[in-house]
Order: sequence, then structure tokens, then C-alpha cells
Amino acid sequence: MIEAFRTKFALKNGPNFYNQYSWNSPVFLFTNENIQGYLGQMNSVAGKDVLTVGASGDHAFECILAGAKKVDTFDTNFLQKHIIELKQKMIKHLSYDDFIRFFFDDKTFFSYEIIKPIWKLLSPGLQEFLNYYYSPLFQYQKYLRYFQ
Repeated sequence: MIEAFRTKFALKNGPNFYNQYSWNSPVFLFTNENIQGYLGQMNSVAGKDVLTVGASGDHAFECILAGAKKVDTFDTNFLQKHIIELKQKMIKHLSYDDFIRFFFDDKTFFSYEIIKPIWKLLSPGLQEFLNYYYSPLFQYQKYLRYFQ
């Protein structure tokens, strides 16, 4: 429950646009880097423990797909953890089509109806983040970034 309070505090005054790498900056939904390109140039992560930037979660997911034994993430932006959790829960419990519609379809972008079946699986902090996004009193779409 503490995480929900921290999330509410982070969202309270809006995103920090002055420093894109602060604890409450807008969140990145997807990476704009060629992760497979540089993972291929490193020694294999297969069977290894990996520490990677949290960001959109794409780095961690690529390491998992490359066979990493364990993947931990870190990020200066507290709010990024919610995007990672959201993607992880969607990948695990919803269809690929739902994932694509949720993140890429203009008509269903961030649609509550898509994630409604897994709402109870989401942490209180993620629920707080999404409640702010869905609230008509706030315009938290500005919290979401596709590109740097």
C-alpha cells in the first residue's frame, strides 16, 4: 500500500518535464534503441544473472528472451516500474492482440476494457497510476512517452 501512496505523491504535481531522468518524469512505453543489435555484440546473456535499466522494460524482456537466468532492473524514475509491471502482466495473462490494441491502436490506446480482466492482478501502485490516467480530472496522457 505504501507504493500506492508513493505513486500518488509522484503524480500529484504532474510530470517533471525539466529533467527527463528524474524520479517522476514521464514514462517511456517502448525503447527506441536496437537492443537485439547490442545484445548480439555482447557475450551471451544465456544462463546469466543480468542487471539492466528498467525504462520501458524492453531491455529486461529481451534479456529474458535471450535466455538470461535472472533479470533485475533499476531506474531513477519511480514510475517506470508501473510500465514494466503492466507489460509483464499483459504478456502473461492477455492475448498478443490485446497487447497490440492496448499500446498501438488509436481507438483502444490504454483502454481500461482491455486490462479489466487482469485489474485485480495489478499492484496497488499500478492501479493508482492507471486511475490517474483514466480520471477525467487529470490529463495524464502527458505521462506517457513513446520516444525520447
